Parts: sequence; structure tokens; C-alpha cells
Amino acid sequence: VNNDNKYLVERDITANDIRARILIVPQIIKNSISDSASTVEVEINGYKQTLNLDKSHRYIGGVTQIYKDCGLINQDNSFVQKKSKWKIENGKIVITIE
Repeated sequence: VNNDNKYLVERDITANDIRARILIVPQIIKNSISDSASTVEVEINGYKQTLNLDKSHRYIGGVTQIYKDCGLINQDNSFVQKKSKWKIENGKIVITIE
């Protein structure tokens, strides 16, 4: 059985996360990130990108456009909370926003 396709963790993206334009990194994913990393390779809903990590690796920044593309920020700037599912595949963080 190939466990690569199983998501490790689900996390709600809250209105506060959206307002702050950050994506909180779940602990199980955070544990897999190199201590010296300042960016992280992610694939969000099929789009690959390199995003910035804060020093404590608690959150990923630079997600405003992603939030807009994924429907978390509407054109009237209202917020839609959604679930995010996380896994690690070939050393890359893969996130699905539902």
C-alpha cells in the first residue's frame, strides 16, 4: 500500500488566518521542515510555488493570491473559511484547500 497519497492532517483555515494572510503549518508537517529553511516548496491545489516561512516555521506567508484563487477571499473581500488537507510527497508539501 502506498501511503504517499494519504493526507497526514486536516486543518481549518480560519477567518483570522485569512485576515492575516497566513497559512498555519500543522505540527506534523512543521516537524518535517528543515530548521534552516526560510522558504518551503508547496503545491496548493495543483499549483507549485515557493513560499516564505516565518522564523519559527509556524506559518507560511505570501498566500493572498492563493486565498483569492481558492475562494477564501471573495471579490468583496469577505472571507470564506475552508478546510486544508496536508501531506508530504517526494519531499514537497502538498496542500488541498477544499
